[in-house]
Amino acid sequence: MEHNNKNDMKFAGSGVLAGGDYATVACSGSLSVQDTIRCDQFRVSGSVRAHGSVICKGKVSCSGAFRCDGDLSGDEVRVSGSCHVDGTVTGNTVSISGALKAVKGIRGGEIRLSGGISTEGDVEGDSVSVSGGGTVGGMINGETVRLSLSRKNESLRVGVIGGTSIFVRCEEKDFGFFRNLFGKKTAPGILRGTVIEGDTVELIATECKTVRGRDVVIGEFCRIEKVEYTGTLTVDPSAEVKQREKVEA
Repeated sequence: MEHNNKNDMKFAGSGVLAGGDYATVACSGSLSVQDTIRCDQFRVSGSVRAHGSVICKGKVSCSGAFRCDGDLSGDEVRVSGSCHVDGTVTGNTVSISGALKAVKGIRGGEIRLSGGISTEGDVEGDSVSVSGGGTVGGMINGETVRLSLSRKNESLRVGVIGGTSIFVRCEEKDFGFFRNLFGKKTAPGILRGTVIEGDTVELIATECKTVRGRDVVIGEFCRIEKVEYTGTLTVDPSAEVKQREKVEA
């Protein structure tokens, strides 16, 4: 273990860090954090177990396996690999790729998630981008919400989706979708939700009870029970919409 000064903690190999206030925490290897820490920078690669919260003023950068019993917060939070947080993930910028479980939710300005996501709470940000499958037990909410479906048979389950602009797409490499043995197009994945509500709503491969919006586009592979719109409604011939209702703005 190397001490640059009393506030900087750097580890190479395996280490144990007590709770407290630090300037920079850096580790390459295995780190056990015994209690809640507050720091200016948090940079780790390898395996980390935090028995408490990690509260960072600046950048959080983690690659490998990260487990936190409390909250994870920073101005910028970047995680790649496996991330399990029992509390809430918070940051002005949150970028996570890999397997994510954030039990109580994710909050930020710009949120980018790719891989597998699991949370019992909400995902709330100014801009929210999710690529991959998983479950959001609460709401996805943002000024702009972009959801990308990728692998075949992959599903993303969300309770409620709200925003000014909501776009559900397939991955660019899968544009044109998959084809089965008989040449029939099949969706790359499916989004399942209860309510989707925004000003501009454009959907593909979505199953939902209620869609509300000003200008709504229901694309291929959609199955919607009810659409309420105030402006325009466009429905692909292959989509299923049981009830359409134009309402006063």
